[in-house]
Amino acid sequence: MRIAALWAQRAESLRATDAFASRAIDVEQFSDTESLLQAWRDTEFDAILVQADTALSRDWFDVLRTRAASRAPIVAVGAGDTYSIAQALMRGADDYATEAEGATGLVQRVLARVRALASPAPELRAGAYWLDTAQSVLASPGHRVRLTARECSLAQVLFEHHGRLTTTEMLSAALFGNTDAVNKRSIEQHLYKLRQKCVLVSKQQGTPLHIESIYASGYRLRA
Repeated sequence: MRIAALWAQRAESLRATDAFASRAIDVEQFSDTESLLQAWRDTEFDAILVQADTALSRDWFDVLRTRAASRAPIVAVGAGDTYSIAQALMRGADDYATEAEGATGLVQRVLARVRALASPAPELRAGAYWLDTAQSVLASPGHRVRLTARECSLAQVLFEHHGRLTTTEMLSAALFGNTDAVNKRSIEQHLYKLRQKCVLVSKQQGTPLHIESIYASGYRLRA
């Protein structure tokens, strides 16, 4: 496995590099997108680590998404405040690892993301709509829209429980691996974007795809 790390200051990523090295995973360091993209032409990276605050200020996510077809997951790494997480995911990061998780947590998150992309997954259906979890695509007979990694994780839980209550704790476990109440605001942000994409695929369909909020309980997917 080969990982690319895009950091403005190389020293800041040394701990992460050591953690990956302990798993016999090579990490190649880059300080700018130009050198990374040049290397990417000859080397197929399994994942891309990006220093989140620098990436947002320098539009790195926009540049990296020019290679989105490679399906190498882009994992942002940063302090983890709600605004920064939302911005990174909206700009194209597939996942966000907080500094509080430590180097070991980062390695586990990246490995899980790579395995998820490598493992074929079935299509899930709800009425006239389907979710292709392998390609992170939400579709209807007339429309297809790509989802971010976390939008796809939310959609998968909702599709698996189509027509039934999906609790906030279930969604939190799927996204963050725990059921902490502090995750609710982040879940709402991802659900807001997912709802917008549900509207897009619902065009010209008789019955819309809709995520219904159930007061103090959770959500229900309707189709």
